[in-house]
Amino acid sequence: MNDIIEMPQPLGLFAGQLFDRGTEYLDAFRILSSNDLKYHPAYFLCAHSLELFLKSYLAASGMPKAKLRAPRNNKHHNLPAFLDECEAMSLPIVVDLKDFTSAIYSMNQDFDFQYPTGYDLSVPEPSICLRVLDALREAISANSV
Repeated sequence: MNDIIEMPQPLGLFAGQLFDRGTEYLDAFRILSSNDLKYHPAYFLCAHSLELFLKSYLAASGMPKAKLRAPRNNKHHNLPAFLDECEAMSLPIVVDLKDFTSAIYSMNQDFDFQYPTGYDLSVPEPSICLRVLDALREAISANSV
């Protein structure tokens, strides 16, 4: 009998993959944000990069995959809730991260970056997004992943 034994992916590897994928989305945002014609796709990439970086920190801090996937306050992709959990696990301070996270979440909580909703978005300038996300990436890289 050839029983296949599956081993769960180590959480540290998963954290690293989330971090790498967050970096890919950030790099894509960097490219698309320089093109005004790609406004919504660029900011979707920005928001997703933020989510992946926060989740990578939580995974590197020991949070199981099932808990990472669970909704926060009955909402999936709840960026402020993820940030609160990261801060509770001693995420290093990143200037403007809390305000940035709240703003991006507020604009995208109904998937406004992906689907037309009739909501007129007023987003942070790409330079602000890049400054905050680059700083978050560096803070996480230096401390856990």
